[in-house]
Amino acid sequence: GKAKDLLAYLLDDTIPPERLVLWGESLGGAMAVELASEEPFAAVILESTFTSLREIAHAHYPFLPNAVVPDELRSIEKIRGLKAPLLSLHGDRDETIPFEMGRKLYEAAPHPKRFLRIPGGHHNDLYAVARRINLGEELNANSRLDGAEDRNFNLRLDPYEDANQNG
Repeated sequence: GKAKDLLAYLLDDTIPPERLVLWGESLGGAMAVELASEEPFAAVILESTFTSLREIAHAHYPFLPNAVVPDELRSIEKIRGLKAPLLSLHGDRDETIPFEMGRKLYEAAPHPKRFLRIPGGHHNDLYAVARRINLGEELNANSRLDGAEDRNFNLRLDPYEDANQNG
């Protein structure tokens, strides 16, 4: 689709997808899911991402008939074909994409995966909230994972780093 065409244009086939980490926030998460369901990336990070355009529209405007809202960006279906480890981040006070929707998208993804609830996080402040509550140290200590820790999850941003240190 369009996301794949954009990626091909930007990278000009010089960097293989399996060396890239996709990070998609909100609408960008739908693009990341689409790409990662077609290509094997190093990892995917989704931040405050919705399940489908129709579902998020109905969350805000339940009176809209289906005929008015395009049934597009169906990440809930595409994520089942994800070909990369997933880290999903969502604020539990997100007023734009309901927390439950982010969790539902995560649940549909194959393993390996992790879900990280950002306590007090809204739609556009996850980084600031995570810094304020020192979430980096907590994540490294495997806490606040909502019981969704996947023991096979291993997000190495540079797969060659370990080989260089050990060799």
